[in-house]
Amino acid sequence: MRNSQLDNEDPTLRQAMFDHLNRLLVSTQAEFLPFRVINTFEYHGQPIALIVQSGIRKVAGYSGALTIRTTFTPPSAVPPYMDDVGSDGLVRYKYRGEDEGHSDNRALRHAMEMGLPLAYFVGIASGIYLPIYPVYVEAEDRSRHEFAIAVDEHLHGLDLGSIDDFQREYRTSMTKIRLHQPSFRSRVLHAYNSTCAICRLRHSELLDAAHILPDGHPRGAPVVPN
Repeated sequence: MRNSQLDNEDPTLRQAMFDHLNRLLVSTQAEFLPFRVINTFEYHGQPIALIVQSGIRKVAGYSGALTIRTTFTPPSAVPPYMDDVGSDGLVRYKYRGEDEGHSDNRALRHAMEMGLPLAYFVGIASGIYLPIYPVYVEAEDRSRHEFAIAVDEHLHGLDLGSIDDFQREYRTSMTKIRLHQPSFRSRVLHAYNSTCAICRLRHSELLDAAHILPDGHPRGAPVVPN
């Protein structure tokens, strides 16, 4: 049954979600949040979980998806969905399953068609997420069962067919910086309890994470053991 308070595509719901995430990040002074804290969101007094098991969150009464997530996968395990960055700088976010008509996939398609902003939760540890927002669904590849997601507002709405090789490389680099570098830093800070491994400094805003083996090294992956 549809809740009359949740008018279809009411933009105030999405803004309320972003405000909720802003408050959490300011109050905790952290870049990553437990899913139980993220899911304390309420709208007009109604609790709305932002992270759900399926990965794509659609609120009853709305046509467009509200949030997406990429679950945390330990370095030694194979992720259930291979979300990655394409050569155009957009994140490739896999369908739920392979049925393009599944309600979750339709919800992401509607968000793309309407240009709706979403929140993207990237798992950095079990039950811990890096929130990235707003993000936008830019395109869909039905043959590959995936959507293309812009994780930076500056990449939203650009004509993918008009960019040259240099622009593609730049966009890809910017996306990796926006997506992978904060995720790597958050995973390291979480693993070390927001404490410097050398001097024991506990001010997370002053701490950074760096690879022992650099990116170009065969074993220079952005993972906590490195």
